[in-house]
Amino acid sequence: MTACDRILDPPQSAMNGALISQVSHDVRTPVSAILGALQVLSQAQLNDQQTAIAAAGKRAAMGLMGILDNFIETVRLDADAVILRPEPHPLAALKSGWTRLLADAMQGGGHDRTCGTLSLDDDLPDNITMDSFYVNLILANLIGNAVAHAGAQGVHLSAARADGDDVRITVSDCGPGIPDARVPSLFAPRPDTDAKWGLGLPMSAAIARLMGCGLALKATGPQGSAFTLHIPA
Repeated sequence: MTACDRILDPPQSAMNGALISQVSHDVRTPVSAILGALQVLSQAQLNDQQTAIAAAGKRAAMGLMGILDNFIETVRLDADAVILRPEPHPLAALKSGWTRLLADAMQGGGHDRTCGTLSLDDDLPDNITMDSFYVNLILANLIGNAVAHAGAQGVHLSAARADGDDVRITVSDCGPGIPDARVPSLFAPRPDTDAKWGLGLPMSAAIARLMGCGLALKATGPQGSAFTLHIPA
C-alpha cells in the first residue's frame, strides 16, 4: 500500500484530496515507467559502468517515490485528514516486512542488502496492534536517514517488549552522529527556506503523536545515533 491509497475524509479536505490525487498521478505514473524500464534494462547484458548507471537511476526513482509519500502525508497532517487503522499483526509477518524494509533501504543506498540487521526479543507479543502502514512509513524514514549517514557501516533495527505489552522499536546506526545544534529542533516543522532538512522526521513525529506513540532520539555521538518508536499496547 502507498500513501495515495489511504482515503481522505472528503468533508474534511476535498481540496487537499484533489491535490493529492493529482500529484500522485502526475509523479507516480512517469516514475513507475522509469522503474519498469530500468528493471528491463537490468536484465540485459551490461558492462560494469552501465550496470552502475542503471542502479543509480533506480535508487533515484525510488527516492523520489519516498519523497512523494512524505509529501502526501504532510498534506494530510495539515488538513487533519490522517485516518488511522490499527489492527493486530502477527509478529512473523512484521519480521518479514521489516527485513525487506531494511534490505530495500540498503540496496537503495547503493549497499549490499545484508548490511542492515534485525533482531527481535524472544518475549515480544505474538501479535502487535498498530497501523502498519504508518509505522512502516516512520521506520522507512528512520532507516533511510541511517543508511544515508552510516551506509555500509551498518544499520540495525531491533524490537523489544517495553512496559506490559508495549513495544519499543529502535533504529540505530554507526554513522557520525547528529550535530548538537540540530538535536533540539530535530522533529520540528521546518520553514520552506530550510529545505535541506526534508519532510521525513517532522512528518514521522507528527504521525507518531497521532497514533499515541513516542518517537525520540535516544542517543547520538561519534559511534552513531539511535531513534526509538514506542508503540503502546
